[in-house]
Amino acid sequence: MLKQKKFFISTPIYYSSGNPHIGHAYTTIIADVLARYKRLFGYDVFFLTGMDEHGQKIQQKAFEENISPKALVDRNSIIFLNLWKRLHISFSKFIRTTQMDHEESVQKVFSYLYKQGKIYLGQWTGYYCVSCEENYNPAEIIKSQDNIMLCRMGHKLETKSEESYFYKMSDQAPFLKTYYQNHPNFIIPNERANEMVNNFLNNLEDLSISRTTFDWGIPIAENPKHVIYVWLDALMNYLTATGYLSNNEELFQKYWCDNETEIVHLLSKEIARFHCIYWPIFLNDLQIRFPSTILSHGWIITKEGKMSKSLGNVIDPNVLIDTYGVDALRYYLMADLSLFRDAIFSEDNLIETYNTQLANSYGNMISRTLGMLKKYRNNIVPKYVGCVLKNDEKLENLINKNIELVQENINKYSIDKALNCIQEILVEANKYVEDNKPWELAKNQQKQELDSLLVHLVKVIQVTTTLLSPILIEGSKKAVEQLNFDESFLTLASLASYDIFNYHKVNDSKPIFARIIVEKQ
Repeated sequence: MLKQKKFFISTPIYYSSGNPHIGHAYTTIIADVLARYKRLFGYDVFFLTGMDEHGQKIQQKAFEENISPKALVDRNSIIFLNLWKRLHISFSKFIRTTQMDHEESVQKVFSYLYKQGKIYLGQWTGYYCVSCEENYNPAEIIKSQDNIMLCRMGHKLETKSEESYFYKMSDQAPFLKTYYQNHPNFIIPNERANEMVNNFLNNLEDLSISRTTFDWGIPIAENPKHVIYVWLDALMNYLTATGYLSNNEELFQKYWCDNETEIVHLLSKEIARFHCIYWPIFLNDLQIRFPSTILSHGWIITKEGKMSKSLGNVIDPNVLIDTYGVDALRYYLMADLSLFRDAIFSEDNLIETYNTQLANSYGNMISRTLGMLKKYRNNIVPKYVGCVLKNDEKLENLINKNIELVQENINKYSIDKALNCIQEILVEANKYVEDNKPWELAKNQQKQELDSLLVHLVKVIQVTTTLLSPILIEGSKKAVEQLNFDESFLTLASLASYDIFNYHKVNDSKPIFARIIVEKQ
């Protein structure tokens, strides 16, 4: 018996100082879609997400609201969880860094690395960004026109000097450069690896990993006036969520200790530095394997540029779900926006993609096929007898080829290209109908030809519904109900045969994706 392949995928844990926006939704939907596809392909999947709940920014935000930091993060974790429920996010675990088991394991990690001589006590002086939770040296800062010091994200910097524990990193740049060169798929896209080398690794310094100017964090056991820097704390969630250094390391042993597990960290490009540089150094010193791939996607921007509260262009995914439905949002984000570059979010494009690809192409294929089955065959799918029409074989070959291409593209994290392959099947199927003119086949009593056309169209619905099911959570269920099957029907194994349809009775069709009509102003 073949060993089941394992897939571990994580989002970054989201900072708990505010409400989720479209960027949070985008990252999490990507991870969910990849997790669902891998389950469809037969993998054992562990999908991790959660909340990053420590740090100065949270302490300040709680003070402004006159509540405790714990009350703030408790409230915000519920807000995120409610959105994930609405978006049908199928995570295996939702971790919070305020959980006791996480905090205890992080303290153990710090103590181990301190005893190994990887950490030392010193004095840190420089610029600090509260928003990014990141130190900046003079070479990295940006001066505004009015001489205000800004970080690379445009946030105002503070000047600080404090006692700090430092992590020895300055001598690890050659090792990382070599690893990048020898493992070209470690960081995707490759340009992100080049950014790490050119912008950071060539001047890598030891990392300040503790703070004394606030106390909302995990205290260092050896020196409790220091709390552990949020990025050492946060990055460890990928291990602690699986029980690392706890009383139950079963999941850690299952996924992290198996070198054949495909481990993917999915994150936006502004936090690539922490994952591509600091994280592998931590893992190397802990003698733990590296992730297979760090998938660093681009930003969602608007026509005004990067989203910000000051510009008033922050997009609330809840509003989009209320307006267009969850399937429309999930599909648009996966079909129109490539992971590997920045993408402009546009409601006009969302509507166009929905109407063209879901309402007109996929939805219409279902209603058209089931309508013909009702009209010509009393809702009974004919028996498959092979290729009868001259273009039956062409359609079958395209279906088989594109099933494989979808898998290949998903395994390369190219979700948009996978969806193009699915749409190609639907486009060819519509052409197949127009070429064969079922209304004339019925009129001329060409029973065998009409039967073949109908069963091939049902196969198209089965294949496209199965391949779209990781994205269209609600629509795929409705399609399966109209085909009069249960959800066990949505498996790759079931796509290999036509016999599942022989004399099967389908239900009447109902519109699954009604067109969105925009009233002209």
